[in-house]
Amino acid sequence: MDSSYFQVNPETTTRRNDNAGEIMDPPKHFDISKMGESPFKRQKQLRRYRLLLNSSFRPTSCTSPSNYTVQFPEPIYGIESIQLQRAFIPMSIYTINDNNNVFAVNINTVDYNINLTNGNYTNAALATEIKNELNAAAGTGTGWIVTHDSASGLMTIDSTSVTTPVVTSFSVRAGDMPNLSPVVGFGSTTVTGLTIVSPQPMNTSMPLNILLNLGQGNDRYDSLLLPTATKNIRCFAYIPIGIGTGSSISESAGLLGMAPILVGSPGLSGGYKYYAISKDTTTAYYDFYEGSKSIINKMSVSFEQLLPDGNVVTPDFNNADHVIELEIVAQVDKISSIV
Repeated sequence: MDSSYFQVNPETTTRRNDNAGEIMDPPKHFDISKMGESPFKRQKQLRRYRLLLNSSFRPTSCTSPSNYTVQFPEPIYGIESIQLQRAFIPMSIYTINDNNNVFAVNINTVDYNINLTNGNYTNAALATEIKNELNAAAGTGTGWIVTHDSASGLMTIDSTSVTTPVVTSFSVRAGDMPNLSPVVGFGSTTVTGLTIVSPQPMNTSMPLNILLNLGQGNDRYDSLLLPTATKNIRCFAYIPIGIGTGSSISESAGLLGMAPILVGSPGLSGGYKYYAISKDTTTAYYDFYEGSKSIINKMSVSFEQLLPDGNVVTPDFNNADHVIELEIVAQVDKISSIV
């Protein structure tokens, strides 16, 4: 048989549309030495599936939008790859939250952990919060002065006017609050003095990140490996909040264009503000390189956050919902997955 019957150029990929949707025919790699084998036996018919995951439609048993599982209306067979197309992530994670709400100090050789109120703050408002909580904490005395310099961004803590008791020694235990230190402008070591100025500017708009995890059962579709000082973190997508195509924030993570974020605040017509994440922001792509996945009929979605100290925690979206769009390349049906 004339070898020109076989297509030996692997560089071209043809696509066509029919009533069933977009079908993709991959390059035809045929071994000319196998003259008696049908060249059509080894082809796969592939389709792009658009999968929208809206956490507001999660099962009632899944109480948190940070972790849930959805059941597909019908199975998808012979999955080749999964790619993040876009996502809308709510800007509802508080600047001060359960993961960084303890301000660690030492007063007159006694350690105190000052609890801060969860919420969104400007730099100046957070300095005022620290002052109020220092004055209110048992044993720390009253008369604390905490200010923020808008020009330099530095925070000053002055203990010289404190009475009951009078402060004779004071330090900020920055190493004991690694997740708060970048926000309040302290490094990783203890800073001592009756009047202390933060080594770095305060940063209540400190860039955050969201780690998106996808999976089914014990299978995790991890496309990234993130090294930290203590361990390696795997995830499907690393989403840098506040950069790329995300909405930009000026001074405070609580404000967007000088308007508060949360629904109950003045100036909003309703709903949360969202970060718009495109696939170019994360390039999240999982390829089933060991062979196509036989079937997917549900998807587990969970979010994590990588903190400055290398720990991974579950972010609190304050019950705000998100939307994720995925593109799944898979075979058109169960029968076509048999090649």
